[in-house]
Amino acid sequence: PPVRRILRQFTPDTLFCQSPATYAYFEKLRMWPWFLPSGVDTNRFQPVSAGYKSVLRRKHGLPLGEYLVFHAGHLTSARNTGLLAQLEGVGARGVMLAGSSMGADPRLKTHLESEGVIVIDRYVERVEELYQAADAYLFPVRTADSAMEFPLSVLEAMACNLPVVAHPYGGLPLALRAGDGLTFADTDETMLAAIVAARDSTEPIDTRAQALNLTWERVAGRLLEATDVKRDAGTIAAKV
Repeated sequence: PPVRRILRQFTPDTLFCQSPATYAYFEKLRMWPWFLPSGVDTNRFQPVSAGYKSVLRRKHGLPLGEYLVFHAGHLTSARNTGLLAQLEGVGARGVMLAGSSMGADPRLKTHLESEGVIVIDRYVERVEELYQAADAYLFPVRTADSAMEFPLSVLEAMACNLPVVAHPYGGLPLALRAGDGLTFADTDETMLAAIVAARDSTEPIDTRAQALNLTWERVAGRLLEATDVKRDAGTIAAKV
């Protein structure tokens, strides 16, 4: 309660949030935030040809003839990364880029690798190449506070035009609509089933179309609109 009183007393002119839960919290305090999604660099994260995908797999030591499902995140059980170990049972193989800034569970790494998951826990300068080398992206996080409220990795995968299967985490359902290769799934079982469906689908994938609406330039435009900053369009583009 003391913190809430202080927040009400020092309400900022403009407040941003990235999930319905955070919005509801501030709404109860009679503070009216704007929803501001994350953005993505669609020049860096972009689709590649099947031939170049094979080149990237060779570069990063990834198998050529398997359906690779990528996930980037911290190597902790709270992120439900154990689901990657179940991919082999549905005819796919997990590849995880394990971030270390929030710690890592060495036992989880051992378990994942014993189940056939490829865990990359070294620094990768051109991280976009791992997305581009994959066939699909899985975001299995279900526990609140186990990831940022609008996960960047989902947008990065979509910018590379990958099929994406994600739990409807945080603000994702507010800014993204299911379809054209993006699937929201609530349980482990439905996420695995969606990976199988993506692998077997003959429908065109166009997840990049939604990513193009969430470039950093467009997100910056939303921020400027909310703060009522008026600038010449050329100046804004140059600053961004």
